[in-house]
Amino acid sequence: RRTPQPQKSASQCHCWGKMMKYPRRIFVAVVGMTPQVVTETLYALLQAKGEAPTEIHLITTSNGRNRAVRDLLDSQTGQFHAFCRDFSLCGQIKFDASMIHVIHDAEGAEIPDIRTPEENTAAADLIVGLIRSFAQDDKAQIWVSLAGGRKTMSFFIGYALSLFGREQDSLSHVLVSEPFENNRDFFYPSQSPKTIFSPAGEPLDVSTAKVMLADIPLIRLRSGLPDALVTGQAGYGDTVQAA
Repeated sequence: RRTPQPQKSASQCHCWGKMMKYPRRIFVAVVGMTPQVVTETLYALLQAKGEAPTEIHLITTSNGRNRAVRDLLDSQTGQFHAFCRDFSLCGQIKFDASMIHVIHDAEGAEIPDIRTPEENTAAADLIVGLIRSFAQDDKAQIWVSLAGGRKTMSFFIGYALSLFGREQDSLSHVLVSEPFENNRDFFYPSQSPKTIFSPAGEPLDVSTAKVMLADIPLIRLRSGLPDALVTGQAGYGDTVQAA
């Protein structure tokens, strides 16, 4: 005689859904001139979730793209490659220059910095379009970070995830301990002692740094949006107006 199995409560099912390992895990962030937030967040995700994303997408200006390519993707000194080597992740995370999405103006030219209301709108439209497209893949999980970029960009990407995010998608910020926060030479805590210097010339051991992931509760509005809006091509302003 088969023993009846206890039924899962709604809360148990919800937790199980959150814990599922999705084959496609997309880390998306807005970045400015401090691409350190990428490796800092990768470290925090690895510590908090016990897994890494399968791909990384950044949204930035042309100046931000150039800095990210130099600091993260250089074949010799790139800190993304160093991170993957240190944590045995080489070949497991897809990330190259083609996955850095640069904001363009109305004429199609790359924007070096966000200085005008029109450029701000262009940033919002790019962010909303990318998050909408990623959220159409049911086998994907989206991890959005608010840690980088201008404040308006952080707001736009958080709001975009609120509009289109599913139950498996999450929003977070990364917290870095003093005196490593805002230090341009700090990218992630090393596994062995490594020295960098503060602006005042004080030696700092990178291995002692603390980097923590702060999850941000998210109000999900997707279920209340018209299907045409969820799968369409509307920009940020039109999307908010329709919602």
